[in-house]
Amino acid sequence: IVGAAGRLSPEKGFGYLVAAAAAAAAQLPDLGFILFGTGPLRESLAADIRARGLEGRFILAGFREDIGTLLPHVDAVVLPSLTEGLPVVLLEAMAAGRPVVATNVGGIPEVVDDGVTGKLVAPASAAELADGIISLFTGAVDRAAMGEAGRERVRRDFFVTTQCVKYQALFERLAARKRPHCVAAGLYRPAAVAAPPAVGVV
Repeated sequence: IVGAAGRLSPEKGFGYLVAAAAAAAAQLPDLGFILFGTGPLRESLAADIRARGLEGRFILAGFREDIGTLLPHVDAVVLPSLTEGLPVVLLEAMAAGRPVVATNVGGIPEVVDDGVTGKLVAPASAAELADGIISLFTGAVDRAAMGEAGRERVRRDFFVTTQCVKYQALFERLAARKRPHCVAAGLYRPAAVAAPPAVGVV
């Protein structure tokens, strides 16, 4: 099962995912898709799914508040966005140990190490999206190893305690630059921050 989540609006690129799903499903008869989210394109996406003969294989599951608990139950997660910041759903998927296929836009390349934690593809390309998905299910890549690498990447670089350490270091550098005499006098002292756990949820 391939999962995806986001607002059903043009910038999220889910129309390309439906087209990619049709191409991937033609080669992988047991492959299914589930898309969580709601938005103005729901009806047009549903019509496209019917037109491509994907009914029963591509489910529009609506909005869910518990998406983080559902992602561990899919085999891979796809993000076909045309524009993005730093997508939380991608971090949630990687924290759950799921390999990802995502477009090479915005902050996504800061999260996905192509070929290591997932596959990066060109935006607005159903063909590249389909190839990325197919590669995860034909033995072209080690899905489990990719998912585990993604989990470790989130634990190492994006877990909340890791971010606290980075912000603390930034504040101390700024303080040292602005008030070096205060640092010398010991008025800025590093606070103890716990190490991130082996497995975490963002």
